[in-house]
Amino acid sequence: MAEVVVIGGGIGGLCTAYALQQRGHDVTLYEGAGTFQSPGAGLGIGANALKALDKIGFKEQVMEHSKILRKMIILSETGKPITETDSLMISERFGTDNVTIHRADLLHVLRNALKPGTIV
Repeated sequence: MAEVVVIGGGIGGLCTAYALQQRGHDVTLYEGAGTFQSPGAGLGIGANALKALDKIGFKEQVMEHSKILRKMIILSETGKPITETDSLMISERFGTDNVTIHRADLLHVLRNALKPGTIV
């Protein structure tokens, strides 16, 4: 198989490196940060993204650290609702849930799935 270099240890780079390793490639991921700070706050993972994570084997691990997003309300700067989404309806339609997770937890799951020595 091919030797592959992935640049950047964010969510996209980690998922790419893992998926390539699962397909038998020798992967080296280069990350510019000297340490993993795991910055950020919560983020949402839509049903389509969760299905993609499921295809590469991460759904169960992600769900262990996630909360199902039942409803999402976007408010104006004055607190007035602008839009409201019933996430459970979306879950029923697409066969998987929308979830929220702390970015640090997601990065931890993804980093720990890589073969030792992958990240430089």
